[in-house]
Amino acid sequence: RAIVHMTIPSIVLMENAALGVVDALGERFAEASEVVVFCGTGNNGGDGLAVARHLLARDYRVLAVLVRNDRPVQGDPRLQLDICKNLGVPLLELPEGSDLEEVLEAAAQADVVVDALFGTGLGRPLEGWWAELVQGLNRVGRRMVAVDIPSGLEGSRGEVLGPHVIADLTVTFVAPKHAHVFPPACEACGELAVADLGLPPFLL
Repeated sequence: RAIVHMTIPSIVLMENAALGVVDALGERFAEASEVVVFCGTGNNGGDGLAVARHLLARDYRVLAVLVRNDRPVQGDPRLQLDICKNLGVPLLELPEGSDLEEVLEAAAQADVVVDALFGTGLGRPLEGWWAELVQGLNRVGRRMVAVDIPSGLEGSRGEVLGPHVIADLTVTFVAPKHAHVFPPACEACGELAVADLGLPPFLL
């Protein structure tokens, strides 16, 4: 409704979402200085790329890891990727099926890991390599911030689909989703922050 009927550009909402994540991360983990951001290729990943850029602008040491399959990055995520490249944001592309040792080691050296792999619309369990990735991120033992929802959960249900990220802080947008409130899914969300995207309250 915001995009179609009120003509708010989607990239504006993505920027506001990223700023909400960065603000919440800074408030919750004030001592952090090094962050690794794991980004998918969809809109959740676009949020993550914008998060990495804004963290860099605030003088964090940042690595953005773009985790991708063989589909092209398009739309707003593509724009965020181009901006990151133009600004020199440290970026590592991780094709699906790649060895995970290097990126998990990088995550283990960071103060905070940001999960921007999958958003609220995921409707299937993570399997195979993707399951290994999220389970590996859980094992590194760093503070974990989930963008919108921990990857592997679906926003519209409280059930757990399968392997998923276990977050210390989840930053969602506009209002909580079912998975943020109902167990067992909510148990993976950690502390919940709701960021304002600049939308008028009547849209709710």
